[in-house]
Amino acid sequence: MTKYRMPVAVVAVVATALTGCSTAPDAAVPATGGTSVRVENCGRTENFPKTPSRVVILNGTSVGEAESFVVLGLSERIVANVQSYGVSDVPSLAEKVAALPTAGLTVNENHDVPAEQLLALQPDLVVSTWPGGFDRSSGFATREELAAAGANTLVNPANCAGGGAAATAEQKRRYETVGIEGSFDFLRLLGKVFHVEAKAENVVAAQEHRLAQVAAVLRGKKPVHGLVVSPGPGTDGTPAAWTGGIVDEVLRRAGVENAFAGRQREASGMISAEQLAAAEVEILVIFADSSVEVEALATKTFATFPQWAASKANRYVVVRDGLYFGPTNAAAVEKVARIAHPDSF
Repeated sequence: MTKYRMPVAVVAVVATALTGCSTAPDAAVPATGGTSVRVENCGRTENFPKTPSRVVILNGTSVGEAESFVVLGLSERIVANVQSYGVSDVPSLAEKVAALPTAGLTVNENHDVPAEQLLALQPDLVVSTWPGGFDRSSGFATREELAAAGANTLVNPANCAGGGAAATAEQKRRYETVGIEGSFDFLRLLGKVFHVEAKAENVVAAQEHRLAQVAAVLRGKKPVHGLVVSPGPGTDGTPAAWTGGIVDEVLRRAGVENAFAGRQREASGMISAEQLAAAEVEILVIFADSSVEVEALATKTFATFPQWAASKANRYVVVRDGLYFGPTNAAAVEKVARIAHPDSF
């Protein structure tokens, strides 16, 4: 696991397609026939002679990949999903992800599906949020082994260089800098593989529409300074702070400047208590799944750093899954913007 992935124990044009707190209903998708598709994915060429119908989504301590399948109406293609989060910035998505089949798969000490279990399920497509999901040294099936067994594989393109994977200079640059566009790229990739390109473009357009609406409301507003945190590994009240790529962009689009903007993604979770104490924080963004007691985390964090303006005003907002590469980034931007600039909404 990379430090950037938010472990549960961290530091572990149709605007109605995703409006308000609902997602578009699952739509019919093509049968297993259709035109053959070839895609380039993280240094591999994947040929799809037919539309996948036995998909396994690996854990990778993400939820964005499973959510992307759901909003594209591809749930029926999934035979097993290991991603779980329990909550969402788009509430109906949490229920739909929870309803996906698991096929009884279990994870090993490295938090993903062992090779034997995965191969026994006979998938025709395996999806991982990062290259580490196919790491033999962690007990997982490799992309080569899965190909030999008749399964295609996909890594979320935003994470080609994640976890120290061998990568090109361009993949490394993209890993450090890509923001919400990475979410759109994955939706479009699925659209191509599953022959639902129009659906993918509609979902992207709806997200862009919501982001544009927030931008219009905030036009001319001075950004406030903020910080994204989740529970830290210690007991001293120091949280884990998050930075880089999509984290910075979600905040920026919400009219917030990340106190640690521009640092590498791998710096996430590694920012010291001294650095946090010196930061200017007017709003605290708590990044949390259903296992986190957010009020307790806010209280402890504010007590640890009473000098922050956010601490004095008890000013915080909770973001659930909107910092993953998935279909909920616009919802997270809206949530943060409403707390950061309450007079604008």
